[in-house]
Amino acid sequence: MENGRNDIVFPDGALGPVLEDLEKSRLLIKKKYFTPLTMAFIAGAIFLIAFLSKNEVKWTLIPSILSFLTGIVYVVLAQKPLNEYKNAYKKNVIKTLIDTIHPGLDYQPRLCIPESRFMASGLFTRTPDRYRGDDMVTGMVGKTQISFSEIRAQYKTETRDSKGNRHTQWHDIFRGIFFIADFNKPFKTRTLVLPDMAERVFGSLFGNALQKLNKGRGDLIKLENVDFEKAFVVYGNDQVESRYILTPDLMERILKVKEKTGKPLYISFLDNTMFVALSQNKDLFEPSMGKSLLNTKPLEEYYTILKLVIGLVEDFNLNTRIWGKN
Repeated sequence: MENGRNDIVFPDGALGPVLEDLEKSRLLIKKKYFTPLTMAFIAGAIFLIAFLSKNEVKWTLIPSILSFLTGIVYVVLAQKPLNEYKNAYKKNVIKTLIDTIHPGLDYQPRLCIPESRFMASGLFTRTPDRYRGDDMVTGMVGKTQISFSEIRAQYKTETRDSKGNRHTQWHDIFRGIFFIADFNKPFKTRTLVLPDMAERVFGSLFGNALQKLNKGRGDLIKLENVDFEKAFVVYGNDQVESRYILTPDLMERILKVKEKTGKPLYISFLDNTMFVALSQNKDLFEPSMGKSLLNTKPLEEYYTILKLVIGLVEDFNLNTRIWGKN
């Protein structure tokens, strides 16, 4: 593979016939449902604009309503074939990518990491008002049990305007891939590794003071790796055990993963388990209705992300069992 490319996703590779069949399905759905849907909404908008214009034409209101209703009917009718198309894509394409990276992992497109496990990690303190996810992968990578899925956890705020109307807004607590793995050595307390926002914004002196005030996270753990200290803030319940977990080698490995992802990285160690939250700003592993499946750029991206996440076991050296871990 070079720059995320793997021959399996190209038309002359193993996925070629699958992609071609799915592309036919995509074009058929688009022609049968999405083209008339678009035309219905455009017509409805034109009639509505005519009705609302200064040269009011009352008869345009009825076709406007009928056009929008027609569009809604097409939206409803498209749901079943669209879901079948998405399910076929995940079953035949995403599953093949996962098997190419590491055969034997179980893939459940409709499942996700439970909210209880997400909250148990201690990485995010706010309880979500809305929690959803999909594309769950579980299994053994060498000696290490892993599971991961896409997650979007959100909270809502409500405000009222001057007229008393209520407005609801949704805000992301976390959006991305949530990864859980059996850690390679035993421990008893909790250690959190979080992006160091305070030091980045306020500088080392004032930022460090703010970090110490965050008592709900535990004691501030200071480490010898200068680059790690600049990138992350570490909290723990036991200074000695946190340093026992965050060895110089593991800190270097975490920094390399952060550089590789280019996105905020959250890690916690709890109950002999490592939790990793990799931020993403979009839904992954979904087929686009607007783009040809024979354009393999999205698949290259999916392959790269899956390889990165499954590769965390190797990146963090989790298969090297230490002091009593089998």
